Amino acid sequence: MPVDEFGREIPVYGGKRPPSPRYDVPLEEPRSYRSRRAPSESPPRRRPRPIERYVQEPMLCEFVWKDQVQRDQEDQGRGSEGDSMVNQEKNQQVGLGQNEQKESYDDYRQRYCLNYVRQFFNEHMDDSWFRNRYSPLGRKRIVEQHLERASAEAQVIREELERDRDLFIRCAMLGEGIKERSTGLKRKHDENSTDMNVPTSHVLSLTNRVVRLMDIPPHVTENQLITALLDHSTNPAIQIQVFSGSVRAQDETNPLYRDAFCVFESSDIKQDILSNIQKTSVESEGHVPRKDDRKVLEFDVECSDPYGRLEVEDESGGTVPHRKASIFIATGNLPQKVVVLSAAVSSKDRIAKDKEAACLMARALDLMNKIPNDCRLDNLIDPLTNYSSEDILDVSIAYLRRVHLFSFYNGCLRSDNFADVLSGSHPTGTIHLRLKGADDILHKAKEDTSVGNGDKTKVTDADENSKATDLLVMRLDDSIRKASEATKDWVTNDGFVNRVVDTEASEIEELERQTEIEWINQHGVVDGDGRARCSFHFCRKLFKDMNFLEKHLRKKHSEFLKAEIAKCHDSYMMRAWDSERCRPVPSILVDCGSNFGLVPSQVVGSNSPIAEDPEPEMWKKEEERRKRLTEQEAQRHQHRHRRASDQNENNDGPASAPPPRRSNFVDVDDMKEEKVALSFENVEVPVQPPKKKKKKKKLL
Repeated sequence: MPVDEFGREIPVYGGKRPPSPRYDVPLEEPRSYRSRRAPSESPPRRRPRPIERYVQEPMLCEFVWKDQVQRDQEDQGRGSEGDSMVNQEKNQQVGLGQNEQKESYDDYRQRYCLNYVRQFFNEHMDDSWFRNRYSPLGRKRIVEQHLERASAEAQVIREELERDRDLFIRCAMLGEGIKERSTGLKRKHDENSTDMNVPTSHVLSLTNRVVRLMDIPPHVTENQLITALLDHSTNPAIQIQVFSGSVRAQDETNPLYRDAFCVFESSDIKQDILSNIQKTSVESEGHVPRKDDRKVLEFDVECSDPYGRLEVEDESGGTVPHRKASIFIATGNLPQKVVVLSAAVSSKDRIAKDKEAACLMARALDLMNKIPNDCRLDNLIDPLTNYSSEDILDVSIAYLRRVHLFSFYNGCLRSDNFADVLSGSHPTGTIHLRLKGADDILHKAKEDTSVGNGDKTKVTDADENSKATDLLVMRLDDSIRKASEATKDWVTNDGFVNRVVDTEASEIEELERQTEIEWINQHGVVDGDGRARCSFHFCRKLFKDMNFLEKHLRKKHSEFLKAEIAKCHDSYMMRAWDSERCRPVPSILVDCGSNFGLVPSQVVGSNSPIAEDPEPEMWKKEEERRKRLTEQEAQRHQHRHRRASDQNENNDGPASAPPPRRSNFVDVDDMKEEKVALSFENVEVPVQPPKKKKKKKKLL
């Protein structure tokens, strides 16, 4: 097989590069890909890859691309009638320099990645998660939802303190953490700390009214989830609020899928909906189990159109294709993860300093999130003058976590996504307890260190500064310092998101109002006598005047109005999409030839997105692996040669044959005669117990 200038084998086959079987060959077709597999093809599989929705073919690596270009040029040369000018031009194209080929391949990569990114945008521009992330008005509405939840949570904390202040502070204590002994076996409370005493004052108030929805496809919107849940409720007038989590773009099994949490008005409504979903699932299965204690249920969501359209608006007519999605819902309560901090971080010497830092951060976040004055932390801790600084610190940490989704002991991080906190994917989802008796543990460690150094009475300066040099303490101090510096930006932040986003959101709102007026005028036909008729081809209803027609359009055809208004966001979303460097897109597949197959590569870049070619690095690793195997084989050869020479020296003659290998194999068919001597001396015969006499039954 011919090789190129780098010593890599060039596949030899006629014609163009054959397409991958995952696009042209049906999956049911039987084939032995080990014997018939063409270069750069992948074995057939049952599950399609995520990027097949956006691109037709994988991107080629530079080595395969150069070979493809060369073969295309040779095919063009064969198709000509032997013209010398065509052959000369072909030779000139084949003889391009390496730098020009590199530029051409970069252009090919940029074009491929740009088309991939644009196709992804067109596929998901109507999805709710996509609009909430890239539309300025969608971002503003998400922030408004977050501010509304924060104000309601602060109001609940104020009511709990007014109801029973001592109980709230007792349930907010964080200094009672106990670490379990580390053993080889993982215990139940090591991974999930539900067995620990969870401080209930740090738990979000909405937890008992929340259910978790799992594995939601990207095309399912929050409104469709609410509609599906209302179908299983006995009272369709209830209010349901949905908080969606972040999409998982790099998930190999279900990319762009997300989890969501539905908040009901009360726990009774939650149980009513869950019981109705459970009954529906039992009826669909056709049998009634004795005890149905399933932790996960399944229900269907109608997701034919993101705006709820059932008919096609144009004159050609037709209906929207029917589409449903299966969503999983968890029936149990949300688990709460609890972690115990180290002794150095739990020391009581830090209480005063940490309390001041927590109050400073809460004060800045209250101003930024526009919390009502009577529910802010400063007003809540003013009556707590009789309590210790440790109690005030615990109340401040509980307030930061519940109201502002802020984790004090885990990097001083703040989350803007309520669903990520409930799912535990954000550090705020974990409650951190201080280690009980931390000062005694640190003092004992100092004494052990001094005894080990031979001085039991004197403590060195290094031992006194051990807390400051502790890595966990340094990380916590650094995070507190950065968060304290960021409070200035939190206080001066005017608007919901920022000035630019708020300005663009106001522009979109004005465009929506203008679009609504224009849409109503376009879908109404006024006759000479002043009567108005609906212009939809499947409606054509006649009304007294334009006012009645406007009410009809808003009530009966609101889904078409929503779809028309959604077009106002497209240009703003496109600008935000083009300016983002790391987009939530699945990794593309790079065809690296028959040696490596299809390799995933992430697309990055704002204005000109591009993906790296993994083939050179993989080929480098392959050469290193081959070199390592060659060295190991040479070492084994030297070892065998040295062993043979040592045997020659010991035997003073030719090397004897190596001893046969021992084997534990036993042939059961190989019968061997063996003599066995039997001895009956000193044999103890057990004495049988006397038999019991059976009683005779008397005849009546």
